[in-house]
Formats: sequence, structure tokens, C-alpha cells
Amino acid sequence: MSSQGISDSGYDDSSYSDGPLLGREPRHTANTEGKNENGSNNPSGSSLNVARPSTQNLYQTQLDMGVPATKRCQVCGMHYNATLAHDRRLHDKYHSGIVEAKQPKNVSAGINLWEKYDGTNHHLIRVIDHRASAALKDAARKAIDATVPQLGGWDQQYNHRDLWALITNPDDEHDLNEVPRYKIYLYLINFEVFGVLLVERIAVGVLYYSGPVIYNKEGRIPEEVVRDSPLDETQEFVYADEKYDCYMGIDRIWVRREMHRNGYARQLLNHALSTFIPGMTVSKAQISFSQPTLLGREFASSYCRGVFKDGLFLTDLGHNLPRVQDGILHSS
Repeated sequence: MSSQGISDSGYDDSSYSDGPLLGREPRHTANTEGKNENGSNNPSGSSLNVARPSTQNLYQTQLDMGVPATKRCQVCGMHYNATLAHDRRLHDKYHSGIVEAKQPKNVSAGINLWEKYDGTNHHLIRVIDHRASAALKDAARKAIDATVPQLGGWDQQYNHRDLWALITNPDDEHDLNEVPRYKIYLYLINFEVFGVLLVERIAVGVLYYSGPVIYNKEGRIPEEVVRDSPLDETQEFVYADEKYDCYMGIDRIWVRREMHRNGYARQLLNHALSTFIPGMTVSKAQISFSQPTLLGREFASSYCRGVFKDGLFLTDLGHNLPRVQDGILHSS
């Protein structure tokens, strides 16, 4: 794993929200609405006949002390439950990403990709990779932290050092020149971060499908059956048989909530297509989206509309999704 109006691509984005969009499936769901987490501390593998905690769902009790549990930070604007440690940690990450990720004005050549002035506001798109200064890298990492409450914890799956790693070219293992694994694109207004795009160098993508139920374990369902099926019966899967050459994987894309529907996500992605690989413009048929949120799926589908006949957009096989292989639907 953003916002819109009529974009420079000519597509009317106003029908889609492109706020928190894309991010790899988080290990823990961000609880920004003050909901409690359920769990059990029943140990497994023990054969002793001893008393064990009940396996029924447990709920955290909140005492009403006359002070509202949910509060809004006056600095970063995030609503969170101050009585829950998990919410406080998410707020700290978001707060740091919004407040401390403000970018320096003076940077080396090649980092600023685009800018415009809108009245007193200075809009700017920047790319940060392994060549950037330590200060720019640190601010960019904090900007990624701001996406955590909506898109899950990036650092739960990677070490932050991976952001600046050089890897063997995924498209040519004999290439002696290593390539950056990631690049971070930032949408800035007056040097404050309003949009984040994290992209990864990859080699292969597969078509993602979401819609009416058209496959089961017996194969493709006859069209007349699909036509008569309930409207609320849907499925999602990937076509695992046919693989596409990909060069750029969208790991996450995000725009601050108050700036939705302004086209920032689309502008970030457009600039990434033309600058991610030096000397090459990546096409929409050569990008892969990580398993997105619902809003992210709408954005990815609209961005790649008309590119693929049988699918919405490309993703990778690493997600826990059902797959159609040899004409049969296989569970994940």
C-alpha cells in the first residue's frame, strides 16, 4: 500500500477515495477506533491435568473515570484510545511520521522530481533511495511510520536497513550491477509529508481478480450460473498459471486523510513509473500492487483500467489468496 479530482491522466478520480490504500497484510490490525483485542493465553502442548484459563473470548474492561477514552491529538490530528497501549504506540508512530518527517529544503540534484506553487503552498514530489543523505533517509523512514495505523507495520516484516539495500537485478541475475531494492516517493506541501509511495524492484506479477464467483474446485462456472448467482456472492483470487514480467512492485501508497481526492496518489505513481528505473519508463502493465485495502483495490483497478482483459491489476503470489491454477480454484 492517497487522493483525487480530474487527474493529469484524464481519469476522473473523484469517485474513488484514495486515502490509506495499499500495504502488505499487517500482522496485527491497527485499532484506531478504540476497539478491544480478543485473545487467549491458554498454553498448548501440555498433557497435565491442571486448571487452565477459559478459552472463551476475553474482553478488556474500560473504567469510566469521567474522561473520554478516545481523544484527538491536537498536533497530528489522529483519533486514538489513550487507555490502550496498542493505540498509544500507533499514535506515537503516526505523530512522529507527521511531525518529525518534515523534509529539509536543500537537497542534492535528482531528488526533487516535480514542483508547483499553489498560492502560498509549495507542492513537491521527491524520491529518496540509498544515495540520499542520512537526514533525508531518517525523515523518509518516519514518513513510512505515519502509514502504520492504516496499512500495518512495515517494520514487522522488514528491517529498516532493507530500505537502502542493493540487490541483484531481479530481471537479470547475470547483471553485475546491483540495483536499489526500494525507493520512497514523497508528496510534500511546504516540505511537510502528505503522501507516501514505497516501491520495490521485482520481476514477476500475476493477475488479481475480485468480483462474482466464477471459479470453484471443479473449474470455471458456466456463465448462466454466474449470471443467476446472488449479487452479494463474490470471491477474490489470483491467476497463478500466467505470469507477467514486472519491474516495480507497489508495496504501499498512502495520503493523509484530510487530503483525499486531490490526485496525490496518482501523481506519485506517475512519477515513479518514469523514474524508478533509470533510462526506462515502466508501463502500467509492468507494475504489481501488494494485496490492497478495499480503497486501495479501487484505486489500483481504476489506475490500471483497460490494461488487462481478465483481471483488475497485477499482484504477486506471496499473499495468502486463493489461486486459479490449471483451470481449478485452489484454496490458499
